Amino acid sequence: EASFDPSLLEADAGERKLVLRNALTTSYATLAAAVAAVVGSLVGGGAIIAAIAAVLCGLATAAWLVALSRTPSSRRLHLMSLPAVAGIGLLGGATAGGLSGLGPVGAVGGIALGAIAFKGARRSAAHLRGEDRAVSDRVANQILHVEEASRRHVLMHSQNVQKHEISKVKYESQVEQWKESKTWYPIRTNRGASRLDVVGGTPVGWSAMLLTTCGDLLDAGGRVTVIDLTELAIGHELVDVAKAIAGPVEMYSLPDDIAAIDLGESLDHAALIDILTNVVHDADANAKREEWAANSAIIERIVDTLGHRATPARVIAGLRVILREEDPPRDDSGLLTFDEYERLGSLYGDKVRSAGVDSRALALLNQLQGLSKLGTQPREVSDARLRVLSLNPTGTDLQNAVLGDFMVHACIRQLRTGGFDTDWKSSIVVVGAERLSVRNLEQISRYADRQGVGLVLMFSKFSDEVNNFVGSGDSAVAFMRMGNAKEAKMASEQIGTTWKFVMSQLTENVSTSITDTSGTSYGVTDGTNSSSSWGSSDNFSSSDNTNLGGGVVAPSPQGGSKGSSDSFGTSKNFSTGISVSTNWGENTSRAIGDTTGESRTLQRSRENLVEIHELQQLPKTAFILVEMTGEGDAPRVVLGDANPAIHLLPDAAPEAVGSPRASVAPPAANALGTGAVNSGVWLPVTDVVTDNVTGEGSSGN
Repeated sequence: EASFDPSLLEADAGERKLVLRNALTTSYATLAAAVAAVVGSLVGGGAIIAAIAAVLCGLATAAWLVALSRTPSSRRLHLMSLPAVAGIGLLGGATAGGLSGLGPVGAVGGIALGAIAFKGARRSAAHLRGEDRAVSDRVANQILHVEEASRRHVLMHSQNVQKHEISKVKYESQVEQWKESKTWYPIRTNRGASRLDVVGGTPVGWSAMLLTTCGDLLDAGGRVTVIDLTELAIGHELVDVAKAIAGPVEMYSLPDDIAAIDLGESLDHAALIDILTNVVHDADANAKREEWAANSAIIERIVDTLGHRATPARVIAGLRVILREEDPPRDDSGLLTFDEYERLGSLYGDKVRSAGVDSRALALLNQLQGLSKLGTQPREVSDARLRVLSLNPTGTDLQNAVLGDFMVHACIRQLRTGGFDTDWKSSIVVVGAERLSVRNLEQISRYADRQGVGLVLMFSKFSDEVNNFVGSGDSAVAFMRMGNAKEAKMASEQIGTTWKFVMSQLTENVSTSITDTSGTSYGVTDGTNSSSSWGSSDNFSSSDNTNLGGGVVAPSPQGGSKGSSDSFGTSKNFSTGISVSTNWGENTSRAIGDTTGESRTLQRSRENLVEIHELQQLPKTAFILVEMTGEGDAPRVVLGDANPAIHLLPDAAPEAVGSPRASVAPPAANALGTGAVNSGVWLPVTDVVTDNVTGEGSSGN
């Protein structure tokens, strides 16, 4: 409608006006010719006037033909002007009549025919004028319609332009947001986890995980205790960073700094007895309960004898006194006073000693000998928010094992008595937790959960015992690189499976069929036909001629003749025909058909959420966080990265733990660290959830 061109209707109206003009011209010319013919007949100059009329009629006819050629599409107008054409023809007849001497009759005919032509022309003109008015009305209506459509088009265009401007502003805003958006985002658990289990990895990955997690906690104002049992000094980089963000740091490298550690000084009698007994019991997990009780009784009697000054070093000195391997003190400046020495020596009589006390005391001394210097020269207790106790390779295996068990049990004892800040303001990280027994793991996890203390357990090996423990309770699990195929398989099974539809059967059918058909036909046809005809004819003729002569009225007898003839004929015809025909034919046909079919069968099966090879090819600092949703759905699986350098990237989320988190939930509780869309760093902000995990990255935002 908007593209309607009124000039087309105007051009059509122009053609109609041209036809009207030509019709009127022709009609008037015809009338003039008729008048001229009448006048010529009346005045007697019929020949000349008739010639002039004939010429005028010819010109009028030519003009009419020209009009027809110019407007071939106006057929209705041509038909309505037929009276004028008929008048031209009849005028020619009238003119011819005048020339032939009809005179007044031709004049009257010319007048009548001219009147008929004039009337037809006027009717044609009136009809054309009516059609012109109708065309003008249609043109006006079309112009109004086009103007209305144009207004609607302008309004629609204005609305579209406005929408485009709004969309453009929104798009530019989104572009700016995209440019300013961050690629790396923190990972937050869906629900507060009571414990984080880190399984697998390399020393580089552990150091990155420890630095990122604990650095975030310290930056939030929390307190962190790191127990490193790996003998690889995993926490040294954390110490360097913590000095810059948390101030003073307590660092103990055991057994070198065993004399400076102050755990023994801060323990009461019951705690010291429990810790030392459990250290000995961990060395022999198969020991019977009576053996455990006997060891505890010996240590308890020694601690009660020493009083409030009981320490691990003084207990070991008391064992040597019972075994009579300790020389009497010269003064009271040593580990034992002379009075304590006398009382310890008289704890057991000869009969009890012979019953096995000496052998049990010797076993206790051999196992606890590595703690003989513990706390003998304690450092001044500082208000450090980071305390790192790590084993180094300088000690013997037995000494490091005893020191490790002592640190863990001292930590468990403090958790039992409320020695840490609650609500995740304090956190404990155990690196190399695979060295602990399942009983110790369950104890430290249970008491940390009860006190609201953050607990991170890092396992370098994924043994059967570890597999039975990780993920238990209200905990999240982070799987790092696992080179061992068996451990990777166990981890994949630990992560879980999900239902998938996989193709279980594929059937393909291909067949071809060929059909040949041939045939031969032969036939002979013969026939005989005959015909005969017979006919006869008789002819007779006679004539009599007499010449009378004379005029018109009476005959003249001048002479005559008379004659006759007869003829007779007979004819007979006979014909015979013989026809013979032979036909022979052969036909051959071949049909080839091909059939191809394929059918697939899908079967619902359970597939691993994370494949084994994906766990084996993880980057050193990458991890896969697995958290049970608790709603019956598949586990939540997130791929992240613990590289601490991600904090320094311009496209990393700048939000730190901050003061609001300091009193609520540090990383291992609600925010496990920095996460990313493709990987993640342990920082606390938003969730990054993926449906599938690959070695190169995951989807999500």
